[in-house]
Amino acid sequence: MKKTRVDVILHPIRLRLIVTIQGREMTPRQLSRELPDVPQASLYRHISVLEKEGIFQVVEVHPVRGAAERLLALSGKTAASIQDEELKEADKSDHLRYFTTFIISLLKSFENYMDSEDNPDRAARKIGYHTYPLYIRSGQMDEFAAGFHTLIDEYSKATEDDAERFYLSTIIMPAQKNTIQTRDKEKRE
Repeated sequence: MKKTRVDVILHPIRLRLIVTIQGREMTPRQLSRELPDVPQASLYRHISVLEKEGIFQVVEVHPVRGAAERLLALSGKTAASIQDEELKEADKSDHLRYFTTFIISLLKSFENYMDSEDNPDRAARKIGYHTYPLYIRSGQMDEFAAGFHTLIDEYSKATEDDAERFYLSTIIMPAQKNTIQTRDKEKRE
């Protein structure tokens, strides 16, 4: 099976690398410290794949103890975004594989977070799990997505102050029409 750009992005380790570096510039050594469960050789191999695909770029090179240390960043705001056209070409098994990879990556990141805290006050840390129903008319999804991305962009830039880094994961999918129609019918009765 030929690897697509979506497969490159949604590989569990590469997805974690992408999420870790978003909004920042980092060296491979810094990425390694943030993903201590990933063997160094594997980490460097995945960074190389992301560079070859144009998802990561080298923004600076510094000499460190006789070697060149690269400072990496995403190649652009949408470098690691999966485009609508790419998803339209996916069949059911592709979507299930992509979704499974996304969930596994999310689960691994959460597990690492839970393992890193001795006895965290999870309520104070604002951990949450939410599903919100959205009622969007035909043609409004692009408007909603643009507003959502504007809000996210406002809070996704790395700062030098004491801002704490959080992760927000989203899954958007239509509800099953039969479920909505059944519930609406029950309300009327």
